[in-house]
Amino acid sequence: MLPAITVDPSIIWILDDSDTEETASVAITRALEWMRPTATAPLDLLLSGRSVDALAAAGAFPSEPRLAQILSSLGLENVISPKTLAMSVSRFLSSTAWIEDEIGISDVLFHNTSIDPDPTPTISAPGLRVVSVDTIVLAGICAQENRRYSIYAFPRQPVPHRRLSVATTIDILEFVEDEPLTEQAIEVDLEAIRSPDAWYQGVSGVQVWRDAGCAADLEVAIWLTASELEKASGGGLREFRVGTAFLQTLQACGAARDGPHAEAVLTKCAQTVLGKSNLRPKPFWTSTARTSVRERERDKAKAWRQQVTKSHEALRLMYWESPNGLIEFATLEAKAEETIDDGEVLDARGW
Repeated sequence: MLPAITVDPSIIWILDDSDTEETASVAITRALEWMRPTATAPLDLLLSGRSVDALAAAGAFPSEPRLAQILSSLGLENVISPKTLAMSVSRFLSSTAWIEDEIGISDVLFHNTSIDPDPTPTISAPGLRVVSVDTIVLAGICAQENRRYSIYAFPRQPVPHRRLSVATTIDILEFVEDEPLTEQAIEVDLEAIRSPDAWYQGVSGVQVWRDAGCAADLEVAIWLTASELEKASGGGLREFRVGTAFLQTLQACGAARDGPHAEAVLTKCAQTVLGKSNLRPKPFWTSTARTSVRERERDKAKAWRQQVTKSHEALRLMYWESPNGLIEFATLEAKAEETIDDGEVLDARGW
């Protein structure tokens, strides 16, 4: 299962009057690393909803004219335009989920909090420091409650700490559905990273594929593997996604987790995303007459099949390719069967 990465709220309150040109430049650079869709598309990013609400109430999100004024005073107007910066923050806020929803809580109060090492003293604004501490504690609760493997991302910290020891005492933890908790001690080591690359460098596509429990996990595994192949051969990654029946057919064909065909199928998917010239996909015909290629009615995507193995089952990878080039991996089948699932209508994603 992929981790939920809780991003510190300083990523969206990236400038204030106390910043110098140097610290502002670093803050913008770090923030944009997380805000670029192409860099973070495979990652499941979370923000603290209560922290965002607190910052909004304090007027912490500068308007575009205010951003222009700050960038100009710091001599950074040539680094990034205020419009681009404002749009990046707005897009990031609209596409990022709340950690409170991930944990399933409606309210939490805590005291006697300690964080070692504490990254928040580098934040000059007191209000932002408070919500940053809250965010670290929420990420720690998420980790201790085993809701999901939790990672904390802190964009301003100049020296990355791979581990933060978080301890606090919960006064009350109100769950949306479960009974509230009171006077519970939290002690947990929380993994901390500073940039998306820090997570990518620590995991391989094969690892993610072996632990995959849903389509999103498979997409990340393919993305990581294709990215590694891209470094060696160049080129660019095509947009792709995994269809709703793909994981089930992988499991049936011994290509999920550590099955005998897992790495071969993963590699073939990655090569397809890269558009490797040595691949020879064949059309999925509508009949044995081979007069027309099967086309999905709702989006006019055409069906293709790609050989994965020659012996035994002679596995074939079936996928759809839409008119705009988007690939959707649909099914894995033995050559003797060769069916392709239409799949459910999915939101457009691009990685």
